[in-house]
Amino acid sequence: MYRSAVMRQLEIIGEAANHLSDEFRAHHGVIPWKQVIGFRNFIVHHYWDTDWSEVERTIDIDLPLIRSALTDD
Repeated sequence: MYRSAVMRQLEIIGEAANHLSDEFRAHHGVIPWKQVIGFRNFIVHHYWDTDWSEVERTIDIDLPLIRSALTDD
């Protein structure tokens, strides 16, 4: 259940990123928006191929960097 919940939250983050304005994305250009959205697309359409270690790396490394970039304005 934990993995399912984490994957779902990453899907939501990627989907939300896809709906942000170009201006917002440009203002936060340090965030790799295409990779965020691409990761969402991968886990939605190829969930059976998702490497859990990649998900853990995203949780441990990428999400804190994204959070910091969004809150350090």
